[in-house]
Formats: sequence, C-alpha cells, structure tokens
Amino acid sequence: MNRSNDSITDSQPKSKSLGKCLQKHLNKWMKEYKTQAEEGNTEAMIIYSKLLRRGMKNQPPDIPHALYWLRKAARTSSLAAFQLGKIYIKDKYVDMDLDKAYFYFRLALTDSCDCGDMADLLHSHRISEVHSCIYNDSQEYIKQLGLSDFEIKRLEDRFLLWRKSSS
Repeated sequence: MNRSNDSITDSQPKSKSLGKCLQKHLNKWMKEYKTQAEEGNTEAMIIYSKLLRRGMKNQPPDIPHALYWLRKAARTSSLAAFQLGKIYIKDKYVDMDLDKAYFYFRLALTDSCDCGDMADLLHSHRISEVHSCIYNDSQEYIKQLGLSDFEIKRLEDRFLLWRKSSS
C-alpha cells in the first residue's frame, strides 16, 4: 500500500515537467506558425488559427485573430472555408450565423470532390472514411442548415455576386 502511494507521488513531478515541456513547445509552435502564416503559407494559417482558437495555459483563446487567419486561408483553401462554415453553426465562442455558414460551405464547394473511384463508397459511408471529403461534407452541412428555398436562392445570389466581384 505504501509503495503505491510513493509511485503516485513520484509521478506528479514528471507530470508537471511534461506540462512545462508541452507549454514551451506550444509557445514555439505559435511563433513559428504565426511567422509562416504572415509569409502567406495557407496551411500555417489554418494551424495557427486552430492554436489561437484553443488558447494556451496562460493565454485565453483569441477568437478574432483566429477567425482573421482562417478567413485569409479560406481564400485559397476549401478546408479553411469548410472549418469556418462549421464554426458559424456550432462554436462556443462564435454566435451562430447561418448566412456566413452557408457562404463558407458554398465557398468550400468551389473545389471539386477528389475521392475518385471510391467516391460512391465513401460518400454513402459503406466503407470507413479514409479522409473527409470537403465537397460532400459541405453539401451535407448546407442541407442540414434547414434553410428555405427562398433563403438558399437569396444566399446563392449573394455568393455569386461576391464571386463575380472578387474575380
């Protein structure tokens, strides 16, 4: 009995040192991903945004900056657009906004499905998903938004106007 109490006590300092090590690496990663994001690396923008949304031990989540970097990444990444769509329908820090959710899911649809010959099996969930199909998942989320035909037409028209003006 006494021996097991000693092992619990012995593991606590290791746990604290592991936490410090992780915190040190998180700080380093934050700096590195921020630098790469500022240099225009889309993947770094997505990862940096995720780190900002989670916050760190001594730093609360920075939602405005996280959204800024994810929006910037969404200009060239369907993954970033898809993540923004999900944020605008279910996130504890961001108010639900179905118009924005639709916009970003629709933006994610501008890249076509690259599932190839396995598309039917993957999309119908007849085989375990090897990857997430952003194209298919975005279509599913748009259906789940519960928008009327009128609302979808209105949002689609706005999206197409934006698309035309941004090209």
